[in-house]
Amino acid sequence: MSTESDDNRREVSVPVRLGLYGALLLAAFAIAYILAGALVPDQTVQRWQEHSTTAPAPAIQSIHEVAL
Repeated sequence: MSTESDDNRREVSVPVRLGLYGALLLAAFAIAYILAGALVPDQTVQRWQEHSTTAPAPAIQSIHEVAL
């Protein structure tokens, strides 16, 4: 049983759906980037940068170091 609205409905092709998904994803990241730049204070960014450069974590730990 189909209705008139089912007959007139067109499905969107896969490339169009993927393109729309990609555009929406790009827009979401762009909005997040812009909001973060506007909302996160510069002092916070400086503290993050200082913290990340002062104490780098060792890349490889020995079994003995992990057991301690």
